[in-house]
Amino acid sequence: SYIELDEYPTCHNQSDFDTVAPEWYQSKNGGLYIIFSAGYFGAFHGEPTQDKMQAYIVKVNKLTADEGEQDGRSEYLWPKNLQFEAGIATRINIPDNASADSDYIDGAGYAERDADYLVIKKDGLTNQLYKTTNIDSNNWQLVNERVSFGYEGASIVRFDGRYLMAADHVNGTTADGVRI
Repeated sequence: SYIELDEYPTCHNQSDFDTVAPEWYQSKNGGLYIIFSAGYFGAFHGEPTQDKMQAYIVKVNKLTADEGEQDGRSEYLWPKNLQFEAGIATRINIPDNASADSDYIDGAGYAERDADYLVIKKDGLTNQLYKTTNIDSNNWQLVNERVSFGYEGASIVRFDGRYLMAADHVNGTTADGVRI
């Protein structure tokens, strides 16, 4: 399976086009989505601080897999022959995400009551939080412009009445451990 973009991000040149950080997410409406970033990922080209990434979302219309098996390291079954059919990926409608100089990466979603939420890292270090009441409208509003600073790969959830975020701490140009 592959994903088609509705509009490609501006990169240094097409040979520098990268996709990174895919996160599967089930919306409050029951739909399955993939959030990812596309553009120029500097670390792949020897320029770890020069990312120019834009965030996308795509609805998964069909998902199939054969029965999985345990790998001996966890209690979970790992599926075999995973296949999916996806719609066309659209750029997530948040400020500056369409700019050739934007850098939005490590997006992850969660659902709570009547809204879907997106936590995403802007410009390499600042995790922001957005929400929408209709994920298919792609109309996101800023909730918090600085949920955390200096962390990447964030994932956030509301559990037992508290918000919990897991992320890698960034030290220079590398992650030096997971923080919860």
